[in-house]
Amino acid sequence: LELIGRPLLRIIIGSIATGTNHTRAISVNNTAYPEFWKHSLLVAELASALSRGVNFKDSGEAYLAGLLHDIGRLLLPEGVQDKPSVDLKDEKALPDSGETVLNSAFINAGTQLIDHWELQSFMADAVLFHKNSAEEIRSTDLLSRILWSAHLLAENQADINISQNSNNLATVSEILGIDIASIDKACQHSRIKLSETATLLGVTDIQTDNSHISGHFPSGQPVFQKTGEKQSAQDQLDGFLGNRAVMQSVQQELSSFSCEADLFRALREASSILFGLRRPVFLLQDSASRLVYAGSMEGESPLLSKIEIESSNSLLVRAVKEKRPCSSFDPETGSSSPLVDIQLSRALRSEGLLCIPMDTGKHIHGVMLFGLSRDQFASKFDLLEQLTNFARIAAKSLEAYRSLEEREKSVKAELTFKFEQNLRKAIHETANPLGIINNYLNIVSGKISEVPAVQEELSILKDEIARLERIIRSLNDRKEQAVEVESINVNSVIEGLLALYGDTLFNSRSIVIEKQLSPELPSSRMDRDSLKQILFNLWNNSAEAMSAGGLLRINTRTIESVQGAISIEIQLIDNGPGIPAEVMALLFQPLDPDRRPANSGVGLSIVASLVEKLGGEIKCSSTPGTGTEFTIRFPQA
Repeated sequence: LELIGRPLLRIIIGSIATGTNHTRAISVNNTAYPEFWKHSLLVAELASALSRGVNFKDSGEAYLAGLLHDIGRLLLPEGVQDKPSVDLKDEKALPDSGETVLNSAFINAGTQLIDHWELQSFMADAVLFHKNSAEEIRSTDLLSRILWSAHLLAENQADINISQNSNNLATVSEILGIDIASIDKACQHSRIKLSETATLLGVTDIQTDNSHISGHFPSGQPVFQKTGEKQSAQDQLDGFLGNRAVMQSVQQELSSFSCEADLFRALREASSILFGLRRPVFLLQDSASRLVYAGSMEGESPLLSKIEIESSNSLLVRAVKEKRPCSSFDPETGSSSPLVDIQLSRALRSEGLLCIPMDTGKHIHGVMLFGLSRDQFASKFDLLEQLTNFARIAAKSLEAYRSLEEREKSVKAELTFKFEQNLRKAIHETANPLGIINNYLNIVSGKISEVPAVQEELSILKDEIARLERIIRSLNDRKEQAVEVESINVNSVIEGLLALYGDTLFNSRSIVIEKQLSPELPSSRMDRDSLKQILFNLWNNSAEAMSAGGLLRINTRTIESVQGAISIEIQLIDNGPGIPAEVMALLFQPLDPDRRPANSGVGLSIVASLVEKLGGEIKCSSTPGTGTEFTIRFPQA
C-alpha cells in the first residue's frame, strides 16, 4: 500500500471487480447481456456529447458515469436470475411488482462501488440520482443533470434513433439550459459513435439503425490468440472493456508520480497485482542504445545493475527490434539460449524469461522483463495482450515524466539566465556608487587630517563600505570564495563596530552596553568580514528583542583547554525576553522568516555557518523572561 498508494490499488481492484467478477456468469445465463452494454454505451456517448454542449469540465468523467450508471446490474446477477421474468435488457423489462425494489438495489450497488473508489467527483451521486424525477434533479450538480438527461434520452427508445421524442428533448433543454438543436446534434453524434464502437468490438448482438453489424478487430484475430482457437464476439467485448477499464485507471494514477524511482516502484507493484506474476524488472535504453537496469528494488539481485544488454541474439534485443513480446518458451526461440539470457534467468531465479517491449508507438524506451516458469507462461498466455498494453502505458508514463522533467530543466535554465543577467546589472549599479563614496571619503579624510577621532571613524566607515562592496561583487561568483584569513584583534573589531553602529542599534533604543574586553587577548587568524557579520547579526537580534530598553554585556577572554589549547571567547549576554523553548530546539536551523515566531533570531543559521567556517563553535542558553546568552569560541592563531 505504501509503495503504490491506496488510490492506485483501490482503482485497480475496483476495475478488476467491475470488469471480470460476474461478466461470464451473466453472459452465459442471460441472453440480454449485449443489450445491457448497448444501453450503457449509448448513455455514456450521450453523457459525453451533452457535457461538451454545456461546457462541463471533463467529458471523460461524464462518459464514465454513463458507462457505470447501471453497473449495479452486473454486481447483483443472482438477484436478477432468481426472477425468470426479468432480464437485463433495460428498465422496462422489470415487472411492475418488483420494479422499485430491484431498481433501488441495482442503483445502490453501483453507487456503493463508486463510493469505495473515493473519487473526487459527484459520479456516485449522479448514478444514485439517475432515476429521480425531473423536479428533483433540477437542484443537483451539473454531472448529475447530464447523466439524468442522457438516461432519459436513451431509456424509452426502440432503437438508437433517440431524437424523435420531442417531449424528452424539451425536458433536457430545460434541465441543462441548452437549445433543442444542440441536444439533437448530440443525439446524432452519439448514434454514430455507438455504431463505430460496435464495429470496433465486432459484437454482432449490438444493433444500430435496425441492422446487425458483424466484424473483427481492425487487425483481425487478436495477436496472441492460440492457433486453432476463435474468439467469440462476447469474448472480444469482455477483453476489450476489461482491458480498457483497468488500463485507463492505471494510466491516470501513474501520471501523479513525481520521480522516476516512484514511477517504477508503482509499475512493479501494479503489474504484480494485475497479472499475478513476480514483479517485473525494467531495462531501459541508454544513450548508446544498450539495455541497462532501471533501478534497484528490494529482494532483487544486485547483479542486475551490472548487466548491460547489447547481444543481438538476446530475447530482450529481439523484443525491441521486432516490437513484440518474446519468451524463452516461444517455439522459434529454440533450446539454446544466449548466455546473457541465462545470466538474467539465474539472476531472477527463474526457468525462463518473458520480455515485453515498452513501445509508445513512436519510440521504444526499453523492456519489461518477467522471470517465470514454462507452466506460468502457459497459464498467463491469454494475458499477453494486456501485458503489452500495460508495457505501453509504462512507456508513455515514463516518456511523459521525462518530457516534463526536460521542460522543467529548460524553464529553470531560462529563469536562472534571466536572474543572472539582472543580478549582474544590479551588482554593477550598486557597487560602482559604493566605490565612488569610498573615494570621496578618502578626499574628506585628507582635508581633516588634523582631527584623529574623526579620522578613526572615517577609517571604520571606509572599511564597512569596502566590505559591503566585496559582498555585493561576490554575488556574481558562481563558486563560493574562500575566506580571506588575516591576523586580527577581536577587541579592535568589537570597538570599531560599536563606534559605527552603537547609536543606531543601542543608544536609540535605550540599551546600555557594558564591556569587559580582556586587554591580554591574543591575536587570532580569521576572516575579518565574517567576524563582523557574526557580531552584527547577534547584536541586531538582541537590539530588536529589547526594543523598550535593556542591558547588553560584551565580554572577551582567553580559555585554555585541558590539552593546553588556547581559544578566544566572546560572550554576549542580554536581559531581554529570552527565546521560547520550541524555538531553541531549532535555533541554528534555516527557517522561512514568515514561519518564525517572535524572538526566534532571524539570521542565526547564517551565524552558525560562519562560526563553523572560521573553525569555532557557538552555544546559546536562554530563559524566557530573563535573557539570552551567546558564547562563541575561536582557536587562537
